Amino acid sequence: MRAQFHASSSSQKVLELHVTKKAGLRMSAGMRVFLYDRVSWEKMQKRERIEPVSHDLSFTQCAAFYCTASGELEEKFANAILAESVAGGAWIGAMAVAPSGQQIRFDIPLNGLAAASTGQPVKRPVAGARGVSFDFFERRRVSISGPLNTWAKTCDMVPVYGAPNSSAATAGEGSKNQSARARRQLCLTQHLLTANRVPAPSKGFVGSAAIHEMEGDAPWIMIRVPVLADIVDIRKGGSVAVQKQDRALKGGTGKPRQGAAAQEALKYSVCDMSACALAGPAASLLEPMKAGGTLIVTFFDSSKKPLKIEFPLAGFNEAISVSTSK
Repeated sequence: MRAQFHASSSSQKVLELHVTKKAGLRMSAGMRVFLYDRVSWEKMQKRERIEPVSHDLSFTQCAAFYCTASGELEEKFANAILAESVAGGAWIGAMAVAPSGQQIRFDIPLNGLAAASTGQPVKRPVAGARGVSFDFFERRRVSISGPLNTWAKTCDMVPVYGAPNSSAATAGEGSKNQSARARRQLCLTQHLLTANRVPAPSKGFVGSAAIHEMEGDAPWIMIRVPVLADIVDIRKGGSVAVQKQDRALKGGTGKPRQGAAAQEALKYSVCDMSACALAGPAASLLEPMKAGGTLIVTFFDSSKKPLKIEFPLAGFNEAISVSTSK
């Protein structure tokens, strides 16, 4: 992890954290930072209750190996950080959330922050600057092929946490099954797009699209996009559109021409080392997808440039219509 403390002449102070996404990060949860001073440490050693001051940060962008969370600090919180860094022995505890819901903690010592913040700024190369750029989404440079480039459907019974298993809670079993979980059928109709001329470390992964159908719930769509040469803009999100076979994208804008069969806005849900996932409702997309054409996913890099991935819908209707038994 790397932390940056930005102070401007207008007294605006921004805390920016660059967090590894090896274990995966839940984008919507953002991050929360806590300030711990020497007194807090002494209380923790005695197992006494502490209430450290805190501040929330939002994820703004993700690169190949890390995601960035930042936020403007309240003056009181920023001044407390600087004061405690002078006193010594203080640190910031930063909390993120993994896709499983487990909290991930990072500790950042504050020694030397106050002195560094008043010193002469040092110009350094921008972290993550690209020496080599590769555009995955220029079809003339990527040859799409391979046996996985087709739609396929799989179903399984999965536990639904938070609900008792009514089928198992039979009379006479008492509290034995009170902790049992209900199980529902989850079906995934998905398309993994690969390429045979993509440089490492992508290993051929261009993107994937999946329709999630959970028994009793509305369907939703999840798109996984690679995060390698480009840094994606988390706040801007993305969109998905279904284009008929005789439709094309409006030149250079990343926006579908008027008359697109369906379109939905998507938000980032999770990022890990291989990709970031965009998700949104799929009810309005299913019938147009069954009719064929192209599923066009648009998202944005850190300079707001639109990037797109196209999934052919040939075979989607046949795949999602497959009857499955529970």
